[in-house]
Amino acid sequence: MERITAILSRQAAIDALLRYTDGLDRADAAQLESAFTENAIIDLTAFSALGMNYEPIQGRDSIIAACMSAVGDALETTHSLTNILVKLNDQNDSAIITCYSESQHIKKGQAFASDSQDKSLIVKCRYNASVSQQGPEWRIERLEVIRDPERIKSPGSSTLQVASAGSFTNFAMAHSAQQSETILGLSPFAIDFLMGGVSAAISKTAAAPIERIKLLIQNQDEMIKAGRLDRKYSGIGECFRRTIADEGILSLWRGNTANVIRYFPTQALNFAFRDKFKRMFGYQKDRDGYALWMVGNLASGGLAGATGQLFVYSLDYTRTRLANDAKKGGQRQFNGFIDVYRKTLASDGIVGLYRGFFPSVFGAVVYRGLYFGMYDSFKPLVLVGALENNFLASFCLGYLVTTAAGIAAYPLDTIRRRMMMTSGEAVKYKSSFHAAKQIVAGNGVRALFNGAGANILRGVAGAGALSIYEQLQLILLGKTFKGE
Repeated sequence: MERITAILSRQAAIDALLRYTDGLDRADAAQLESAFTENAIIDLTAFSALGMNYEPIQGRDSIIAACMSAVGDALETTHSLTNILVKLNDQNDSAIITCYSESQHIKKGQAFASDSQDKSLIVKCRYNASVSQQGPEWRIERLEVIRDPERIKSPGSSTLQVASAGSFTNFAMAHSAQQSETILGLSPFAIDFLMGGVSAAISKTAAAPIERIKLLIQNQDEMIKAGRLDRKYSGIGECFRRTIADEGILSLWRGNTANVIRYFPTQALNFAFRDKFKRMFGYQKDRDGYALWMVGNLASGGLAGATGQLFVYSLDYTRTRLANDAKKGGQRQFNGFIDVYRKTLASDGIVGLYRGFFPSVFGAVVYRGLYFGMYDSFKPLVLVGALENNFLASFCLGYLVTTAAGIAAYPLDTIRRRMMMTSGEAVKYKSSFHAAKQIVAGNGVRALFNGAGANILRGVAGAGALSIYEQLQLILLGKTFKGE
């Protein structure tokens, strides 16, 4: 049985490299995404001898962007892997791979031309890869591409240029027109950014009704204290009925505009900060050990999240205030998200827009720590035997861990949102600790989990809508774009 497991693991490890080369050859971003871990690194420094200054590329998104920019619509590649050697660890869940890659690079549409041999570049390299099992699939953690100077040649007389494309090798014919990789007339970055926004808008809009119900139940005690709610909601169903009866069905989407708008600056800031912090804490589980990897993951995620939140937190605050602005006597406290800014700045200044900021950042770190910690702890206990490579079992474990981590970190979300609700009010919490103490003293520990059930349903609603939309993207555009 152990031998069979080792054989299956070996083939699964090799498959990660094959998905990478297949993604390059088909210019398939989704296939490339499936090949790498989130913090993966490609090291091309050996190619600096060609006259370019190549830096290691860190982060799956950066790797995909570089690969798509290098290949795109202007170039066709064909990769083949040979002499593949795999060394598995004792647990058969990570491996080191070494192999040779031979690839042909030629201008798109010229592969079958009579003079195609004169217009192609043949490259032979050695790959050194670290791969590990991530749920049902194996993925590349680090890929080092080692150049063989004797095996890079253009068979014919026509020269090819090796140029930089966002720290990745971008081949282009010297006599060809300027490379243009466009979809609907937009650059790859623009289409990824915009379509990711559409994905985010669809998932957030689909989940908006249950999201508003979650926020109303979560913050009902603050609304009662402020005199904006007559009595508590008895449950999710009763909250739906009362909200629709008092405010109309369209009110279920109140605050969704600010939530959708928040996506775009968040993504832009992710591009700006995420890779920088990942490079600062670029620990690898196999190389540096689990403890350092976990610390690095939490530190990079926390710093990137905190830096991004400095810019977009006020939009989350606005969404929260609008969603909890229940009609009272036909009147609302705010007329729209601009009005939220205007009234909050007038009453509390800039501090009012950032109430709950610290528990927000800490909550994100707690969530990430619990998620990775629980998954890595339960995986070797649950995904064994017949369940070891079972997709459904891996999915269920991932969903349960995600839900458990979300519930465990939920009190911090309640604290931050209830702190938000005090901006503009006479009585405010002095700190997150003071807020937690007052909430528990006044309403019991259970109050910290108000709305947690609706929060679980929200994730299902958003994921369902997004999965349908991803299928439409595959049909219309040939790839998927995911918004966060």
